[in-house]
Amino acid sequence: MKKTILLLFFISVFCNFSKAQSSPESLIDSFFVYYKNVGIEKAIDFVFATNKYMEQSKEVIDNIKLRLSRATPLLGPYQGYDLFIKKQAGQSYVFLSYLIKYDRQPIQISFILYKPNDKWQIQNLRFDDKVDDELDKLPNIAK
Repeated sequence: MKKTILLLFFISVFCNFSKAQSSPESLIDSFFVYYKNVGIEKAIDFVFATNKYMEQSKEVIDNIKLRLSRATPLLGPYQGYDLFIKKQAGQSYVFLSYLIKYDRQPIQISFILYKPNDKWQIQNLRFDDKVDDELDKLPNIAK
């Protein structure tokens, strides 16, 4: 039964793969579906699979998976995600930063996405547990 559910999940995700690349936000939403339902490593594999040139960076990708897998168990149960920062340069380059919410505290995960043709692809991914540092850099809009 569990294998059938998992198989159906993968089929639905792969069927929606091209749809996920129609906007940067939909690609990241698909990342978080993996993150929640299958795990951190598969989510990282999914997002880096959007860029064929990342195959050469296996060691870097494995390091990201290892660091994130080690950090999250200390934070308690996963509670969802929120868009934190969005910066766009033209129609083909975007920086998206999200808060991944856990019981203890959030972590920040940031994606740089590029659309060379008709599909979005990952250019870079990083994460940080020091969300306060990023807040300090934002302009004070509540005066």
